[in-house]
Amino acid sequence: MSCCGKGRTAATRMYGASSAAGPSSPSRPGPGSTRLRYGGTRPATVRGTATGRTYGVRRGDELLVDTRDAAALLRTGLFTRL
Repeated sequence: MSCCGKGRTAATRMYGASSAAGPSSPSRPGPGSTRLRYGGTRPATVRGTATGRTYGVRRGDELLVDTRDAAALLRTGLFTRL
């Protein structure tokens, strides 16, 4: 029995589905979402101050975040708006 599925499941929980498979492919932002790029050097999990949503990121990841969380994430200096 292989353990690969368990590792993938753990990574998905930690980083989100798109990050577990590598950098996420850009998709169109929906209403109420903003596209950001993470510029930090280490993997991180950040929590949106407005929504409480957790975002898992790795260097260079592009992600869609709730617009209400975007301003706080940008203020960290680790994210840029795309």
